[in-house]
Amino acid sequence: MCARGETAVIIKNLTRRRNRLRRNKITAFSCHTVRLSLRISCQLAHCYAKCRSLVTYLL
Repeated sequence: MCARGETAVIIKNLTRRRNRLRRNKITAFSCHTVRLSLRISCQLAHCYAKCRSLVTYLL
């Protein structure tokens, strides 16, 4: 029982560490993608504005 409890605790700690690493990776990745998408959207902002004006005109 004692050994099982210890192993369970170790496994829990490992899974927590993995989850933290995964979350950090995800946040870093999302920040990077958001920056890229913002850059792209800034470049294509005038195109989007034209498209929106066309859509509003058509609708």
